[in-house]
Parts: sequence; structure tokens; C-alpha cells
Amino acid sequence: MFSFTKKQKILDISGIHIGGQPGEYPTVLFGGMFFKGEPKLDEGKEQLKKMLMLSRLTGNPAIPDFFIRKESYIEKILDFIESTLPKKHPFSIDITVPSIKIKTLEHLHRRSLLSRTIYNSIHIGVTEEERKALKKYTPAAAIVVAFNPKDK
Repeated sequence: MFSFTKKQKILDISGIHIGGQPGEYPTVLFGGMFFKGEPKLDEGKEQLKKMLMLSRLTGNPAIPDFFIRKESYIEKILDFIESTLPKKHPFSIDITVPSIKIKTLEHLHRRSLLSRTIYNSIHIGVTEEERKALKKYTPAAAIVVAFNPKDK
């Protein structure tokens, strides 16, 4: 079996382990939610229920990845997370607009949700304001995109 020669790090985010040598922990699955249009919470609730059930059946941890397209969706989606996701279960926030990322971090802090949050993502387009917000409102983990999508 393949293994890395360098010692691998393991993140424990609310009991879900990410990293390590291949096969050391099960592969973690990220399931995208609310990518198109207005968030449909009833459909989202069913989708989340199925995701968590399949996770239990397969032994592969699942982390929902919530896409927040508009500032007006922040409260609605965070209310959904608090009322639907098990209390200590980690989740990812996926946002493309820097100002919405910053506002969401502020809301996550106020709701004491940062310890369960995976920030998706830090990349070449990160703004100075976003860096400052991440320093002030630090999530449990962040995904770093280590390439420039604008390079051809």
C-alpha cells in the first residue's frame, strides 16, 4: 500500500479525523448544499439526513459544504445549520464573494460556531480585509487552494 515518507498531520475537527497515512482513517466526504438558486431548506433537510445516514452505513465521515451566494442567505443558512446539523458536527462554508465571507465569519463568531467551521477556501484572490477577518474570527480549519486559477 502507498504511504508518505514524511510524517503526516491529522486534524481532528469535532471528532472527524482528516489526514494521516492512506488508510489510517476513512476518506472524508464533503457534500455540497445550496449551490443553485435560493436555498430550499426542506430539500436540504432531506439531503442532509441522507448524507448522515450514508456516512453511518459506510463508515466514511461526511461533512456538509454550505454554499452561501448572497448576504441575505447568511442568517437563513446558519439557522439551518444550528437547527438541523447535530450539535458538534463540523461543516464547511463555501463562499466566493470576499465581503460575504467576512460577514459570515462575523455571524459564525456571534453564534459560537467557529470551532466546527471549515473555511472553504483561502486562495490567491484573498483580500486584505478577508485576512484580517480570518485572524479575528479564526475557524477550526481552512482549505488552502495552492494554485492560481487565472494562470494559463
